[in-house]
Amino acid sequence: MSERDDAGAGRASAVVDGPDDTTDTDTDAESTAARVVRLEREVARLREEYAAVQRTRYRRLALGFAAVGVAALAGAAVLPPVRTVLVALGGTGLFGAVMTYYLTPEQFVSADLSERITADLASNQADLVAELDLQPDRVYLPRPDRPVATLFVPRAPDYELPDGDALDQVLVVSGSPAARGLAFTPAGNALFVEFERLLDASLADDVDRLCDQLCEGLTDGVELADRAETTVDAASDRVTVRLGGSLYGGPERFDHPALSFLAVGLARGLDTPVVMTPKTADDAGTLRATYTVRDGLPDTTADDTAASDAGESTPTTTASGAPDR
Repeated sequence: MSERDDAGAGRASAVVDGPDDTTDTDTDAESTAARVVRLEREVARLREEYAAVQRTRYRRLALGFAAVGVAALAGAAVLPPVRTVLVALGGTGLFGAVMTYYLTPEQFVSADLSERITADLASNQADLVAELDLQPDRVYLPRPDRPVATLFVPRAPDYELPDGDALDQVLVVSGSPAARGLAFTPAGNALFVEFERLLDASLADDVDRLCDQLCEGLTDGVELADRAETTVDAASDRVTVRLGGSLYGGPERFDHPALSFLAVGLARGLDTPVVMTPKTADDAGTLRATYTVRDGLPDTTADDTAASDAGESTPTTTASGAPDR
């Protein structure tokens, strides 16, 4: 065999016996897949532990109610002068224990997880509005033929409000160019439906009382903020809100759930379109927004009318929720 043949055979042998890149790639892929599987199992385990902790808290609360109820009934047996009060307290405690035990939710979703989901959805809507070069106005229209309201984002600066049929489509293509834009289901719609279900009275048509109801619903009902304060300026047909301890980001978020809830509530309660303008608050952790009632606020009291005739503004303030800490 010649030297050339020997060299060729050596090179061929080196190629065959050299490192196998394909095998290494497959090994890396298998290692990555194994890590993903381990992480998924770890996430599932942590979620189950979190749910178990929450269920344990509810069970302990139920035991606490039961203990109070039993103690009150035992006291009623030996303390005749206050027997009626203790029997009522004992019955309430036992009833609360039963309700807490059997109404414990089976699935828990952390606020951080829901915040991330709403952030992605709001980002998609904001990107769509920016891509179509729409106006910054956020107009919440009450819909008598729909559960609550529709969020309209106009295309023209001097826009017109489209009719109800046009708002049934996401892309509002009306006969008038000034009435074109996008129509969304507000983030506050479902929240407002739940709020109305929990409301122990009819929705107020007086703007001050309506703001009081919405603030209480926001902080104590749907619990989207720790504190809520609204200021009504009848002279300019505006309602200004300040929220503290919001769960879902800042005012730059498109259709912020807490601000959307208030906008939907005002539009529904006053039965008129409401334009929302979010603003950055002076202090961190506080949301601000101004709601302008397009058709004007309802008639105010005689004192407010007199003050308006005199050229004075008499804003009223409603606050709800825990005080600043």
